Amino acid sequence: MPRLWILALLMIALGLLPVLGVVLSSGIAEVAGCALNEGGVQPCVILGLDWGPVLAFLFVGGWFFFLTAPVALGGMLLGIGLALAALIRRSRD
Repeated sequence: MPRLWILALLMIALGLLPVLGVVLSSGIAEVAGCALNEGGVQPCVILGLDWGPVLAFLFVGGWFFFLTAPVALGGMLLGIGLALAALIRRSRD
């Protein structure tokens, strides 16, 4: 049973990973005062290095959420099913 809980958590984490990239890149660009959009790479110099391409890659990678959202949803449904099974098992004891 604990393996199924770990599987559910991994599925949710994998499904939400593109959203983490968008949040991370948006936060870094906001703090650094850089422009960030899906139209192209904007220069973003942080500590003497241009992080614009990396931030643009993470930001545009958020579109992969449309592919990974079903995985996250499956993990959530698996977690809900496991929680309900545990509640039913506990109520019978």
